[in-house]
Amino acid sequence: MFTIPGEGEWTVILNSNLNQWGAYSYDSAADVTRVTGKVSSDPESLEAFSIAYKDVDEGAHMVMGWGTTRVAVPVSF
Repeated sequence: MFTIPGEGEWTVILNSNLNQWGAYSYDSAADVTRVTGKVSSDPESLEAFSIAYKDVDEGAHMVMGWGTTRVAVPVSF
C-alpha cells in the first residue's frame, strides 16, 4: 500500500508487488487500484500508525490514522 498525501484528500494505492520495502522500487504498472480518501483531524493523537474500519450507509470506510490525521477510504462489498 502506498499513499500520495494531499491537503484535503489522499490517494491510496494498492500495489501487487510483495516483499518490497519502501517506495524505492515502486512500479505503477503493478498498481491494482487507486482510490481517494478524505482527510480529517481528530483531537485524539495516535502514537502509532493505525487502520480501523467504520460502518457507513454505503458499506464501510477504512480509516487510517497517525497523530491527529485521519484518512477515510471508502470500501464496498
